[in-house]
Amino acid sequence: MPPPQNPVLDASFAGSFLSFVKSLTPNNNPQKDSITPFWKTYALGNTEMVFNITDAGDAVVDPVATDSSLLERCAFWWSIGASTAQ
Repeated sequence: MPPPQNPVLDASFAGSFLSFVKSLTPNNNPQKDSITPFWKTYALGNTEMVFNITDAGDAVVDPVATDSSLLERCAFWWSIGASTAQ
């Protein structure tokens, strides 16, 4: 079964990604019809954005708090980055 497609969600995601690449912020989304809400600048414990499609095919974009266990794993890899040449 192919994954569901939603052009609005696709354009919002792509625009946010492109905006970040070009200006280091996803908030300069060039898509006029973007459904992506304002995305706060990253800081430890800040939010991430979840791009999703409901069972009915509706696009949903929600900011969520980053899981603390994920932040702990990231902190570990960050702490050993210099010794692993990463």
